Amino acid sequence: MIAEMLTCIALNVYYEARSEPLEGQYAVAHVVLNRVADDKFPNDACKVVYQGLEKGRGLQAFWHNETLSKVASKFEGALTHLDYATGPGTLIGKYTQSNSLGVDLSTSQINYANQKYGEKGEFKTIKEFQFQHYQNKFDVITVIGLLEFLSIQQAKQLLKNLKKTLKKNGTIILTTPNYGGVFNYLQKFAYIFSDVNYEEALETKYTQKKIDALILNENFSSIKVNKFMTFAWALSLVSFRLAKVLNNFLENITQNKFGFLYMIEIKK
Repeated sequence: MIAEMLTCIALNVYYEARSEPLEGQYAVAHVVLNRVADDKFPNDACKVVYQGLEKGRGLQAFWHNETLSKVASKFEGALTHLDYATGPGTLIGKYTQSNSLGVDLSTSQINYANQKYGEKGEFKTIKEFQFQHYQNKFDVITVIGLLEFLSIQQAKQLLKNLKKTLKKNGTIILTTPNYGGVFNYLQKFAYIFSDVNYEEALETKYTQKKIDALILNENFSSIKVNKFMTFAWALSLVSFRLAKVLNNFLENITQNKFGFLYMIEIKK
């Protein structure tokens, strides 16, 4: 429980204040803890963070919601869907109409997802989910924001397991930061002004070359790699709507040449 709470706070600090000095990062963490102690908010740090995401405020909320909406637009009409590493279940609860199953390592996140979105989908912990029980089951599998925390070999094994649960011509959609572009330099620059460094939490910083290594010899019928999320993301501090409009405009004119995130679409 304590480990999950600290993870939620750390991720919130990472997205909201990684470029701030240590005092600013402490301030963000204190906001979460103060809200936990306030009767007007949930008494759980993870629920406080998720509540902020769902209300669509700030950099983290824009990044999170824009990613989910982009992913969901890729599989409209899919009948069966697995969201692996579903977190609080937001993709299933707010963005899909499919018969969806969400799976996550965290028991508290699955409990939250069941409580919040139980009518929209089914949610299970990884311990409850067994790959062998879902052979050829899903039209679409989504894996959002997990690859960077796995080694290449761990990710390869995950893809092999997920592939077995796909129907014929089914699709796996994955997202991960684009460390082959500007994002890598922005992150390094941010670390100059921060006493906290999150490098140790990342196992693999994906570039196009590493994506090629991930899917090499895996015998998928087709592979498509796109980039999305532009500098307009920063405008979400001022206006969520303006950031979204400008981000869509920049993505259209750059034609997949730039983006902080990769979206990888793989067909069985």
